[in-house]
Amino acid sequence: MNDNNDETIGFTLAIFNEDGKSSEATWIDRSDERFCAELVQSLNSHLGRLSGDLDLPLEGHLPMKSGKTVFRVSSDGANSFTFYYLKNDIIGLSLTLTGNDREAEAEIIDSIRLLLLETEDLEDQESDQIEKTLSVDEFDFQSFDQRPIHFFVPLVGSDLEVPNDLVAGSMHVALVLCQKAI
Repeated sequence: MNDNNDETIGFTLAIFNEDGKSSEATWIDRSDERFCAELVQSLNSHLGRLSGDLDLPLEGHLPMKSGKTVFRVSSDGANSFTFYYLKNDIIGLSLTLTGNDREAEAEIIDSIRLLLLETEDLEDQESDQIEKTLSVDEFDFQSFDQRPIHFFVPLVGSDLEVPNDLVAGSMHVALVLCQKAI
């Protein structure tokens, strides 16, 4: 693992909108002014308790100006996905991929895409139906070759507005996750 003070630690950031279209990918490194050293240190300590099992998420709070945002992160040690909640409503999702295990990455990508594409009754679908769903252009995480990479998708399914600082909060989580995986 790299030294946590190494300024070259970073990731590519790509933000998707709810319609599945992405922004340009941008390299973000540890020296970015949006990072708060105290929050990185706090998350580093908290995320040290990750189980390494995708089915056992770890929950915590992000101190956001708009209220207490709860995050629930699941990680296999190299890749992770995180849900962000405000007042028990999901307001965002992020996916962080390090490139350390491309096979596991592909499985996580497919699972997250199916979730975002709102595929219902996955258990009842045949594999060709799932493949057809995954062939659409929306949430095309596979089109990005950069690693490590952090994808962020704001979700609005309630009357709550996605906080402006949620992307910055997710970037802090991604930075710590990337540090732990490298």
